Amino acid sequence: MKKTSLLCIVSSLLLLALLSGCTLITPPAAGESSAPAAIAQPSSASPADDAAVATVTTRSLRVRNQPLETAEVVAGVSEGEQYRVLGISSDGLWVQLAIDDAPGGAGWVAASFVSLEGPITDTATVAVPAAPVTTTETVTSETVTSEQTVMVEPPPAGFALVVTDGTRLRVRGEPNAESEIVGYVYNGETYAVEEVSSDGAWVRIAGSPDAVTDNPDGGWVAAQFLVMGE
Repeated sequence: MKKTSLLCIVSSLLLLALLSGCTLITPPAAGESSAPAAIAQPSSASPADDAAVATVTTRSLRVRNQPLETAEVVAGVSEGEQYRVLGISSDGLWVQLAIDDAPGGAGWVAASFVSLEGPITDTATVAVPAAPVTTTETVTSETVTSEQTVMVEPPPAGFALVVTDGTRLRVRGEPNAESEIVGYVYNGETYAVEEVSSDGAWVRIAGSPDAVTDNPDGGWVAAQFLVMGE
């Protein structure tokens, strides 16, 4: 009898709740949290890195500590490698790159051997330092250029010394000025002589054994920029 009365009371309360528009609160199932579900928020994309990037376009390229042809070589980079651009020389001929292997994590390369991508308007411009003064050398041989007389010491027999005004000298695949450029050599470098053209205007030199070089395979260079060993 008491059980029947209790059921009647519960049924009456449920009916009263439905008629009054109340919302029944269903207790959470075991193991479920009663906290409200979090509303998903859109994620903001991280800003793109808009720094300029340089891609090396030659087989091997020397990295120097200053934007000068005569500056010390401190590292080397290879074709296809990409580096972040840190600065550009005031004359536009050199680009400073972020290179981990270089002292201080940076070095300079010739701008003609890299391609740039990205904005460079905000890139730092660095003044080109004055070229160091060349000291007097031992006078044992004489090479005459169109502008001045330069006294240099000749290399050993069978070798040739490159003598220029500081600009690089082209190495070509054949002994003529129209032939393909296969490398470059620089003032003060010495190479073994392999052959001299019949007219004496061209000299075929050996390649460099250095890991970082612009003359890996050797080729023909103009004889007027060489001092031949005696």
